[in-house]
Amino acid sequence: MASFTFLSKSYKLTANSYKIMIDPKIILDQPDLVRENNRKRGRDLDLSIADKLVKERLSLVAQVEESRAKANEVAKQIPKMSEGERSALITEGRQLKEMVRQLDGELLKVEEKLEKEMGKYPNILREDVPDGKDETANLVLKTVGDPTKLTFEPKDH
Repeated sequence: MASFTFLSKSYKLTANSYKIMIDPKIILDQPDLVRENNRKRGRDLDLSIADKLVKERLSLVAQVEESRAKANEVAKQIPKMSEGERSALITEGRQLKEMVRQLDGELLKVEEKLEKEMGKYPNILREDVPDGKDETANLVLKTVGDPTKLTFEPKDH
């Protein structure tokens, strides 16, 4: 069984257990493409919500990484310091670890909201796909053979 990680959350892949979502970076880098894709799919989604969540997530990730780096730097300095300076660094290290825990909690909440929001967005269509809400807009490119003519009414499965 395969697995993958998206937005710091691990998923195990089983039949019909996952939903493919577009990359959140596309919303930041190519919002017009996403708007046009949504129009072609008959969806009216507000990109500003996902855009805000993506930016908020990126900001929180940067804050978490910065705080962890500071905490690691403080932890490296503790053995080198005198007893008086150690207690101040230990206190600072604890405060940084607590900040990281709080930021991780916020990050998890934002990632859950972002995942829910991104689940609303359909996959990006290829350029050669015709516009339309359903398969009736599809073009038949090639037919091989003659369709089977049944002498009875087929059951609807």
